[in-house]
Amino acid sequence: MQHKTLMAASLIAAAASVQAEVVYSNTNSYLNQNFNAGSLEIGDELNLAGTGRQLSAFDFQYFGINLDGNEQAQVRIYANDGLPPIGNPLANKPGTVLWDSGLFNVGNSTGSRLNWSVALGNLPANVVLPNRITFSVKFTNIDAGDSAGVALYDPPTTGFSVRDFWENTDGLGDWRLQTNATFVMNFGSSVQAVPEPSFWALAIAGGLCGFFLMRRRTAQK
Repeated sequence: MQHKTLMAASLIAAAASVQAEVVYSNTNSYLNQNFNAGSLEIGDELNLAGTGRQLSAFDFQYFGINLDGNEQAQVRIYANDGLPPIGNPLANKPGTVLWDSGLFNVGNSTGSRLNWSVALGNLPANVVLPNRITFSVKFTNIDAGDSAGVALYDPPTTGFSVRDFWENTDGLGDWRLQTNATFVMNFGSSVQAVPEPSFWALAIAGGLCGFFLMRRRTAQK
């Protein structure tokens, strides 16, 4: 019985100590260009690498110029499970909201990186990602003379993103793909994730079953 308990404890400890992996990263090659989003919600579609899909950390880079202190931003992560936009049957709009930061204050910056993580306590531990997601940002209280938006980076070093971006034209989910003739519209960001709990549950169950079977065969000899 003691051996069974030790085996279970070892497997559970291994699950608890698993390291997060970077499943998307686009933070190395700054294009020396920022995109002023105005007051529209804009999103970058990310194709994730690796096998981790339970979100553990997320960050992106923003800028703010001439802000007077009442500006806020809101970040969301969507599954790309919406209907295809008109004229582009191979794409799927952002649909299901997987995580919403809520409104938070932003200030003047030439390039600050905003971070959320389970470890910091500002990201829930139960967000499971599909292979394709869109992260979006929307700035509010942007007045004449204010400027706020995202920093453009390319190419990603982990994962993949095409050069276009999503724009929520009416604030109600009328997402449209947009491009820029000059710049690749990939936002500076990174995503980390760990294997889903179901993976470790199966691993633990499989390990224990194998252990019990081994013990049974040993006892029958």
